[in-house]
Amino acid sequence: MLSVLQVLAAVTAFSWSASAGTTMTVTNWGDNPSNLPALLVYTPSNLASNPPIVVGLHPCGGSGPQFMAEFDIPAFADQLGFPVLYPTSGVEDGINCWDCWSNKSLSHNGGGESQGVAAMVSWALTHFNGDPSRVFAIGASSGGMFGNVLAATDPNLFAGIASWSGVPAGCFVGATSSTPANPDQSCATGAKARTLSAAQWAALALGSYPGYTGARPKMLITHGTADTVVSILNFNAQLAQWSTVLGLTFTRNFTCDPTANWKLIVYGDGTKLIGFEVAGATSCRSMTRLRSSSSGFWAAQQPRPWAQPPLRQDNPFHHGDSQRRLWLVIFFNVLRRSDTDRSPRQFHC
Repeated sequence: MLSVLQVLAAVTAFSWSASAGTTMTVTNWGDNPSNLPALLVYTPSNLASNPPIVVGLHPCGGSGPQFMAEFDIPAFADQLGFPVLYPTSGVEDGINCWDCWSNKSLSHNGGGESQGVAAMVSWALTHFNGDPSRVFAIGASSGGMFGNVLAATDPNLFAGIASWSGVPAGCFVGATSSTPANPDQSCATGAKARTLSAAQWAALALGSYPGYTGARPKMLITHGTADTVVSILNFNAQLAQWSTVLGLTFTRNFTCDPTANWKLIVYGDGTKLIGFEVAGATSCRSMTRLRSSSSGFWAAQQPRPWAQPPLRQDNPFHHGDSQRRLWLVIFFNVLRRSDTDRSPRQFHC
């Protein structure tokens, strides 16, 4: 696995030119028990040998092509040489939302959407000669919720998962869908988060793959305090769930420059579970711009695993949403770093 310095060097060296790779659609990736639509695949022109595989999970109302266009992951793929899988969910309540509620999807090889996405990963590992120890997923809102589901149903496949505006795995148990139109909103509003204990959340995750004792993915959990659709209480519940599953205890909080509104929450030594609470942010599709000083977050003299590169005029993110950009850089710097990298600066803010 790449070391944190290698990842930082790669990200800092980004030219931020327009994506130069190719896209293709795949319909015959293998198991597809829930009849998921065609898979969109982005392949960089400089595909690495034995590359990582990254899965991008769209929010409710979105699609694989929408998520590719809205979150510029290909800019990272072009520099690091990995393919990106963009699946599209089935339709619930008239809109595309991931199945985070049914027993089929909440069970390992249970015949639901999670099994279909797992089959996509297996296809990609074969097609690209990918590295099975470096499979990652990144999801927003419904995609973040489904990322938690995949961490529970297929921990054997994923090395790391990043979620923004997600909920714990199993949060929608008992509902009839996992959309904003579902009459049971006890999950999204945080009502369940208020009542279930960490042990109960952990039991829901562990119940998705009974008897599994192998490695589990790193988790990067992010949420905005002003999210009115998915309560911030679900952020705390996710941290409670995965810290219990992973056997980790809370270490400490950090308020990091330049983002006075971003709080880093560390569990254990920070290599398996961290959270970012973003004060004032809503969902990841409607973030406000960040402010920063040249002597703070951008400063090169104190590199951090989550530090993003200086803005350049040719950076396609320059006129976009800087909080979304920051989240992507955090993902590719923190989630992909070596488990053995525990330098004293790792949590320096």
